Amino acid sequence: MTYPNSRPRLTISVYKLNPDGTRTLRSVTSSDEPVAPPRSALTWPACACPRCDRSTA
Repeated sequence: MTYPNSRPRLTISVYKLNPDGTRTLRSVTSSDEPVAPPRSALTWPACACPRCDRSTA
């Protein structure tokens, strides 16, 4: 199922924990970044870590 107007979002909620175990909402923040077009893995530089760099093996 696809949602035509949906996009990925990150929401962070911060709560205060009270001595009696209840929680109180302190703040909510959501990302409002524009949707970036998908990128090909071929446009990124190759990983140069020793595990992935097979040229030194």
